[in-house]
Amino acid sequence: MKINKRDKNGRLLYSPELFKNKGKSWTTDELIDLVGYGQTMKREELGLMLGRTPGTCSDKICKLKKSGNYEFYLKKFNNGGK
Repeated sequence: MKINKRDKNGRLLYSPELFKNKGKSWTTDELIDLVGYGQTMKREELGLMLGRTPGTCSDKICKLKKSGNYEFYLKKFNNGGK
């Protein structure tokens, strides 16, 4: 699938086909992947992988850091989800 719908700043425009999990609760596995893959992937790539907007991914990472849960999910990612 070619993605070419972008705004004037180059950001992806919202599309229900791309962001199927918009408005849904985050699962534990999604949070583990968000934090773990967020170490190396761009927010746009994370959003596409998780079916969420890049802004939502950034916001969730900030909230996890503020609440002190970021390291918890990072450890889970590094331990293979255990």
